Amino acid sequence: ISKYKGPGLLVQAIELLRAEGIRVHLGVAGAGDIRSELSRLRKLGADVRNRWLADSEIQPLLAEYDAIVLPYIEASQSGVLAAAYGNCMPVIGTRVGALPEQILHERTGLVADAVTPRALANTIRRLADDPALYEHMSAHLAATRETRSMTRFANAIVAEVQRQLQ
Repeated sequence: ISKYKGPGLLVQAIELLRAEGIRVHLGVAGAGDIRSELSRLRKLGADVRNRWLADSEIQPLLAEYDAIVLPYIEASQSGVLAAAYGNCMPVIGTRVGALPEQILHERTGLVADAVTPRALANTIRRLADDPALYEHMSAHLAATRETRSMTRFANAIVAEVQRQLQ
């Protein structure tokens, strides 16, 4: 968990939602220095796993939640996003780097209008308040799962190499 991943932004957004009576269960996982946010996370009752996670721990962890929030304040891409999609989980992200290109708004997730606590809170609230939207995105992710598979990716590379060799 690095500063660019926006843990402070996420904490502020969840604090706003809780102040408005919106109940969301927050989990934060990964290695990194989160001491500056730890007391606020505890106050929110967040499940904090501040350590390196083995590959075998990722899927069971994701199964505990309904969506992934990427509160990044800068980014080029996200491996967490790929893991979420692999588990047919909608992603809520900020409008930074390539995240808006990776998150198909209202199909694979939602993109906040701005990189602010209020915009992120509003986007989380939208998903929490709209079960039909959540189901639509989850179904889309399941229906298009193969388009994001490693098998498809490897086959595309092999096909391109074969094409180049002809």
